Amino acid sequence: MSVVRVSRWLVIVALAPGCLRHDLSPLGYRCTADAECGDAGLACVRGLCAEPERNIRGLLRLNGPLGNQLLTFASEESDRLLAGGFTSDGAVVQASTEAAVNYIPIYRLLRPVNQDYLFTPDVSERDKAIALYGYEDQGIAFYAFPFAGSLGLPVYRLLKNGYRFYAVGEAQRDQQLQNAWGTDRTLFRANAP
Repeated sequence: MSVVRVSRWLVIVALAPGCLRHDLSPLGYRCTADAECGDAGLACVRGLCAEPERNIRGLLRLNGPLGNQLLTFASEESDRLLAGGFTSDGAVVQASTEAAVNYIPIYRLLRPVNQDYLFTPDVSERDKAIALYGYEDQGIAFYAFPFAGSLGLPVYRLLKNGYRFYAVGEAQRDQQLQNAWGTDRTLFRANAP
């Protein structure tokens, strides 16, 4: 077998005499612009040729009257909560509504006793919150970048008086820490809206 690279993403593989396989897909190759990904419907997504992100939406941060916060997409739920006394900071980051390459699920839980919303990428933390603290699992809320990566802005979960604040970026986290919020944990990373 011999391999001949004709261009950056066109590879011809000779499997046997007279038998050629053409790998025309630039999927996974590094890029800086969509044009570098050919005309196969791929886009330059975070520096790699990939399927275009069609399910990316702005994630709203809603502030409840009790001091609770909720991250959600604009929907009937957000309309109902806004009509019921929540206020909105608008879209604070972008997240995916579906699983995709480089994304992790973010689970949403609710503690009915105080209406605290808990978001976590950690299955064991989700299970512990359900078993020990009375949270109810509300499923996967959205998909985001893992915190350990370098893509997007960091999102932090802060804690004060049994409620959580979801701070986007170090500046917002530091400002809330000065307002007596404590760092609960780092959660995920996401692009600006």
